[in-house]
Amino acid sequence: MFSKKNISALEAQKKAMWISYAPMIFQSAKSMINLGILDAIKDSGDEGMTVDEVVKKVSLTKYGIRVLLHAGLGAEIVYLEGDKYFLTTTGHFLLSKQIAANININFVHDVCYQGMFHLEDSIVNGKPEGLKELGDWPTVYDGLSELPDHIKKSWLDLDHYFSDISYPKAFKVLNKNSFKSILDLGGNTGKFSRFLLDNTKDAVITIGDLPGQIKMAKAEFERMEYSTERIRFQPINILDDAQDLKGEFDIVWMSQFLDCFHDDDIYKILMKCKKVVKPGGSIYIQDAFWDRQRFETSAFSLQQFSLYFTAIANGRSQMYDYKTFEEIIHKAGLEVVEITDNLGISNSLLKVKIKE
Repeated sequence: MFSKKNISALEAQKKAMWISYAPMIFQSAKSMINLGILDAIKDSGDEGMTVDEVVKKVSLTKYGIRVLLHAGLGAEIVYLEGDKYFLTTTGHFLLSKQIAANININFVHDVCYQGMFHLEDSIVNGKPEGLKELGDWPTVYDGLSELPDHIKKSWLDLDHYFSDISYPKAFKVLNKNSFKSILDLGGNTGKFSRFLLDNTKDAVITIGDLPGQIKMAKAEFERMEYSTERIRFQPINILDDAQDLKGEFDIVWMSQFLDCFHDDDIYKILMKCKKVVKPGGSIYIQDAFWDRQRFETSAFSLQQFSLYFTAIANGRSQMYDYKTFEEIIHKAGLEVVEITDNLGISNSLLKVKIKE
């Protein structure tokens, strides 16, 4: 994967042009989705649609339809036979829930797009210079609960899409050994904790996260009328040296959490986790590593997603390769004793123990 590839000069030239015009391709594709143009052409099936037929279907100007469809031809989203347009396979995938294309598009547009203008400054300065496009916080996590509703929705939709689908398989791994207490560190809105409530009888679950996220989690439990008899809440800024985790747990669970931190911060977090794991207990880390993906497309997506962390989230984290991550685990006096790959869309689950 990602070894040197020999492609023709014409193919390389085309790829360079794609990169040059990528923001325009993105916005034209998003517009064709939002305005119903791609859906209209998809619904036409084998008949296809002329520009005039699309105009009647979506009630937009002929000029607007034409300029978008012409852009879609070059982007290989639609193709033309005679005077009729049809969806390409790429066009179908953009509308498919199978790859969550619209979730990705909304996340990039609402959360990342303007902030990416500041990527170069973020690299040079080592901080998320693009975050100011969303608000005045040190990291996006400090302001997550305060984001405008549509931006918060796009952020949570992406986060939940990639985590939720992995929960059933991950739970089977956790459930190999009995546990009575679990710390859901970075629990966010409490989705995994609610899953645990639904699938365990007596386990006590503690959600640890920033105060703003704890507030969101409590609101979700109340909104969904969940009993919180087996739920505990532990507000904490895990990066604050003056704040330590409290309690003892059979399992410390972190899902799509540690990729939100720099190497040095992951080490600090793991050291804090070690202190609250009961003897014989385990730390479970669910995350997506680009070098453990089945398909190159998944790896590509994760590599590009890292830039969101750089420019917007915190300026210091990324979607890691497994080798780098494993080195941090070993440095913290821990070892990976079991790996389960291909959970959900792209996650791996690491079972981590304290070195004897």
